Amino acid sequence: MALRDVKGESTASNVLRWFQPGAKELCTSFQYRGCAQIHPNPADNFITISSDKEVVSAIRICNSLGQEVIKMENKSSVSTSIDVSKLQSGIYFLEVKHGERSTKTKFLKN
Repeated sequence: MALRDVKGESTASNVLRWFQPGAKELCTSFQYRGCAQIHPNPADNFITISSDKEVVSAIRICNSLGQEVIKMENKSSVSTSIDVSKLQSGIYFLEVKHGERSTKTKFLKN
Protein backbone atom coordinates (compact mmCIF):
# COMPACT_ATOMS: atom_id res chain seq x y z
CA MET A 1 0.00 0.00 0.00
CA ALA A 2 1.43 3.40 -0.97
CA LEU A 3 0.65 6.56 0.96
CA ARG A 4 -0.18 9.55 -1.21
CA ASP A 5 -0.46 13.24 -0.45
CA VAL A 6 -3.30 15.52 -1.57
CA LYS A 7 -1.68 15.92 -4.98
CA GLY A 8 -1.49 12.16 -5.47
CA GLU A 9 2.29 12.13 -5.12
CA SER A 10 3.89 9.20 -3.37
CA THR A 11 7.33 9.91 -1.98
CA ALA A 12 8.72 9.60 1.51
CA SER A 13 8.90 13.38 1.82
CA ASN A 14 5.34 13.99 0.61
CA VAL A 15 3.40 11.74 2.94
CA LEU A 16 1.10 14.08 4.84
CA ARG A 17 -0.32 17.48 4.01
CA TRP A 18 -3.69 18.78 5.16
CA PHE A 19 -5.46 21.98 4.27
CA GLN A 20 -8.94 23.38 3.82
CA PRO A 21 -10.06 25.46 0.84
CA GLY A 22 -9.43 29.13 1.57
CA ALA A 23 -7.30 28.38 4.63
CA LYS A 24 -3.61 28.96 4.93
CA GLU A 25 -1.46 25.93 4.26
CA LEU A 26 -0.92 23.50 7.12
CA CYS A 27 2.15 21.36 6.62
CA THR A 28 2.69 18.36 8.85
CA SER A 29 5.51 16.85 6.83
CA PHE A 30 8.70 18.80 7.48
CA GLN A 31 10.11 17.85 4.09
CA TYR A 32 7.22 18.85 1.82
CA ARG A 33 8.31 21.05 -1.09
CA GLY A 34 7.89 24.73 -0.22
CA CYS A 35 7.31 24.14 3.49
CA ALA A 36 9.61 25.03 6.31
CA GLN A 37 11.91 22.34 7.58
CA ILE A 38 12.42 22.26 11.35
CA HIS A 39 15.18 20.45 13.16
CA PRO A 40 15.74 19.10 15.66
CA ASN A 41 12.21 18.17 16.57
CA PRO A 42 11.81 17.64 19.51
CA ALA A 43 14.13 20.48 20.54
CA ASP A 44 16.02 21.37 23.71
CA ASN A 45 17.71 24.74 23.18
CA PHE A 46 17.52 25.78 19.53
CA ILE A 47 15.49 24.99 16.44
CA THR A 48 16.66 25.66 12.92
CA ILE A 49 14.06 26.65 10.37
CA SER A 50 14.94 26.44 6.72
CA SER A 51 13.24 26.50 3.36
CA ASP A 52 14.80 24.94 0.30
CA LYS A 53 13.04 27.22 -2.17
CA GLU A 54 11.84 30.46 -0.61
CA VAL A 55 13.27 33.12 1.69
CA VAL A 56 11.80 33.07 5.20
CA SER A 57 10.47 36.58 5.86
CA ALA A 58 8.88 36.16 9.32
CA ILE A 59 8.49 33.55 12.06
CA ARG A 60 5.84 33.31 14.75
CA ILE A 61 5.67 30.72 17.55
CA CYS A 62 2.56 30.23 19.71
CA ASN A 63 2.01 27.99 22.72
CA SER A 64 -0.84 25.48 23.01
CA LEU A 65 -3.14 28.26 24.29
CA GLY A 66 -2.57 30.30 21.11
CA GLN A 67 -0.43 32.90 22.89
CA GLU A 68 2.42 34.29 20.83
CA VAL A 69 5.71 33.52 22.60
CA ILE A 70 8.27 34.36 19.88
CA LYS A 71 7.98 36.64 16.85
CA MET A 72 10.73 37.42 14.38
CA GLU A 73 10.21 39.71 11.40
CA ASN A 74 12.28 41.14 8.58
CA LYS A 75 14.13 37.91 8.02
CA SER A 76 15.66 37.53 4.59
CA SER A 77 17.32 34.15 4.71
CA VAL A 78 16.43 30.61 3.73
CA SER A 79 17.63 29.40 7.16
CA THR A 80 17.54 30.78 10.70
CA SER A 81 18.08 29.45 14.23
CA ILE A 82 15.84 30.34 17.16
CA ASP A 83 16.66 30.04 20.85
CA VAL A 84 13.81 28.09 22.47
CA SER A 85 15.69 27.26 25.68
CA LYS A 86 13.47 29.53 27.82
CA LEU A 87 10.22 27.99 26.58
CA GLN A 88 8.47 25.52 28.85
CA SER A 89 8.24 21.90 27.71
CA GLY A 90 5.27 21.26 25.44
CA ILE A 91 3.84 21.55 21.97
CA TYR A 92 4.31 24.79 20.04
CA PHE A 93 2.81 25.99 16.79
CA LEU A 94 5.07 27.62 14.25
CA GLU A 95 4.07 29.90 11.39
CA VAL A 96 6.71 30.66 8.80
CA LYS A 97 6.02 33.35 6.21
CA HIS A 98 7.52 33.13 2.74
CA GLY A 99 6.59 36.48 1.17
CA GLU A 100 2.81 36.38 0.76
CA ARG A 101 2.57 32.66 1.64
CA SER A 102 2.74 31.06 5.05
CA THR A 103 3.34 27.56 6.36
CA LYS A 104 2.08 26.31 9.71
CA THR A 105 3.41 23.32 11.61
CA LYS A 106 4.23 22.27 15.16
CA PHE A 107 7.24 21.23 17.17
CA LEU A 108 7.88 19.74 20.57
CA LYS A 109 10.03 21.46 23.19
CA ASN A 110 11.65 19.02 25.62
